Amino acid sequence: MRMAIIGAGGLGLSALKGLLELKVNLSNEIVIFDFDRVEESNIHRQIFYTINDLGKSKIQVLKERFSSVENLRFFEMKLNDENVENLKCFNLILLCVDNAETRFIVNDFCVKNKIPFIEAGVEGFIGTVFIYVPEETACYRCFHPVKPLKKEKPGIITFTNVLAGFYQAKEAFNFLNGKSKLIGKLFHFDLKSNIFEYIKLSKNPKCPVCSVS
Repeated sequence: MRMAIIGAGGLGLSALKGLLELKVNLSNEIVIFDFDRVEESNIHRQIFYTINDLGKSKIQVLKERFSSVENLRFFEMKLNDENVENLKCFNLILLCVDNAETRFIVNDFCVKNKIPFIEAGVEGFIGTVFIYVPEETACYRCFHPVKPLKKEKPGIITFTNVLAGFYQAKEAFNFLNGKSKLIGKLFHFDLKSNIFEYIKLSKNPKCPVCSVS
């Protein structure tokens, strides 16, 4: 079994920490993909980075930090339409990015190649997590058919990242053990309003991706 984590920011690192604490089977590989460098704004909300890492490649920092962990790999790459084929060898993908472009690329590739993924998104105090299961559930494009216009990224609250990332890890653990209750639903939470709910997701018959795949 090979698992990929796309994004080594607040979400991706929280998911990674959750997977390690849950002792998800590492007999095969977990591979983390990212291309960014550590910035000052990352320090307070992205675990595993310190002030001494400023300006360094996130992947290089993580390689050094986890050098003693077997079967944990780090790959410096910005996913695009040309290199997304690198994901073809994975059995499960955790999508932990903050931009629609990468979400669309990974979603469309996973639908085409029948690879399940767990996507998380955060904005302020709000977070969402859902699972895509090939030919069974709605895909990301079912409820986001058109790529949104680029806008200024809102502030991210640290514990919103942590909760969403840990929930991703928990659902990855459950999914791999055939016990996920999130399939066909979206987990939505709003920490400011104290809302935690599951919303049923239905496949969109007019989805530009999974309805014609």
